[in-house]
Amino acid sequence: MTEPGYEFSISEAGSYTFTVTARAEENGNYADSKESSPSAPLYFGTVNVDADGSGTASASVAFAAEGTEITLTANADADSHFVDWKVVPNNIKITDNKFTMPAKNVEIKAVFEEHTYTNWEPDEDGAHSRTCSVCGDTQTEPCAGGGATCTAKAVCQICGRSYGNLAPDNHINLTEVEAVAATQQAEGNTAYWYCEDCGRYFADADASEEISQDFFSVRSGCWQPPR
Repeated sequence: MTEPGYEFSISEAGSYTFTVTARAEENGNYADSKESSPSAPLYFGTVNVDADGSGTASASVAFAAEGTEITLTANADADSHFVDWKVVPNNIKITDNKFTMPAKNVEIKAVFEEHTYTNWEPDEDGAHSRTCSVCGDTQTEPCAGGGATCTAKAVCQICGRSYGNLAPDNHINLTEVEAVAATQQAEGNTAYWYCEDCGRYFADADASEEISQDFFSVRSGCWQPPR
């Protein structure tokens, strides 16, 4: 706010004028008003920031005077990384995400690119990882897919490594052995089911009841179940 007799104004272009009204008398007349303007106008311009790719970007201010230091911020989405700044006019130098406001408006784009990942590699704890070859971002996920059996762990469908625990009740190679009547020359057996993987015997096709060889043999002898 100016004192009486003083005026200060800024034009739309950013230049400013300072006016003084003098009260000293010259030959009985008041002196004329005088204006004083700086030799170089003060410029105010806009800073517009957009994102090119998957991410967001901003500037510390949207409107600034010439010579002001502006700070830029770029935040990439999870699937991308920040690459560089594109600036108009292109003679503006950005260092450590900062630049000095010129005597004109500024248009800036933050450029983002999607990660370029390596192949999935198994870890030691039932997980697998991959790394972006550009920025080093690492993704880690638990192994998944496949199915464990009575003798084998599940195999991850992504990295191909075995993980987790055995499934002792999952017998994928269960073979039915039909009943055989005993004769004077050979021992017989009742019907049973045999797991070719773990070598166990069961009384039913669901492998819900495990049995021993003595259970299904009709008479003792040297006969052995198939293996």
